[in-house]
Amino acid sequence: LNILINKFNASFELILAGDGKDMKKIKDKVSKLGLSDNVKFLGYVDNPAEVIDGCDFYMCAMVGDDPGISGIQACQRKKPLIGIQTLSGFTSSPIKSSSSADEIAKMIFRLSENENNYQKYAKLCKSHAEKEFSVSKMINSYTLLYKEILC
Repeated sequence: LNILINKFNASFELILAGDGKDMKKIKDKVSKLGLSDNVKFLGYVDNPAEVIDGCDFYMCAMVGDDPGISGIQACQRKKPLIGIQTLSGFTSSPIKSSSSADEIAKMIFRLSENENNYQKYAKLCKSHAEKEFSVSKMINSYTLLYKEILC
């Protein structure tokens, strides 16, 4: 956020959901950077769909190509997903991710300045989630696993 505001002179608001153990550290860092007016802390969220629907981009931690459940939900709701990559040196595809704050800021800025690219990427995220993380694919994977265990 600091990079988007200071380097790209862009106006963004970061909305953080959750009540994890690091929230105090995050709030202190936001205050120290002078970004309190640009960050909204929601705490625990009972209905994540409302948060997802109200955002322009969705960010979450990714392990390789896996965005986790919240990232899949965002993709299914046709939100552009930007991943914070937890595996060093891993380049996910087609979902955009990085472990570099500067790279993440560049990704967000590039998508936000071009509506056509933004819409194309949102559609790509949705189709990727539907293809890679479908319920039928999950059921088939578990069925194969159970067959292996039982045989």
